[in-house]
Amino acid sequence: MRVEDLIAALQDMIDDETLSPDAEVRLAIQPNWPFEHSVAAVAVPEPRCDTCGAHAGWKHEEGCDEGVGLVDLVNSAEVVYLSEGGQIGYLSGEAREAVGW
Repeated sequence: MRVEDLIAALQDMIDDETLSPDAEVRLAIQPNWPFEHSVAAVAVPEPRCDTCGAHAGWKHEEGCDEGVGLVDLVNSAEVVYLSEGGQIGYLSGEAREAVGW
């Protein structure tokens, strides 16, 4: 899922009043043992040099070939991570059905 897809899906639910903008965000985890978890943070890793590890805009280490480039998309601004904040409990039957489990 892309950021714009997530934003559009949430906005559509808010617009048709299926969802309140004040609703809590949770993660559904493990279809075979369905748990619900809180979301602790949203993070975007900074691109880094794949040789010396210097972040974009930082001075490269001595001897680093600055022309090597940046690490792959996993460490670039093309991926957004939601960190799990802790287990809340088991996912309800209604929630399992809503996510297709």
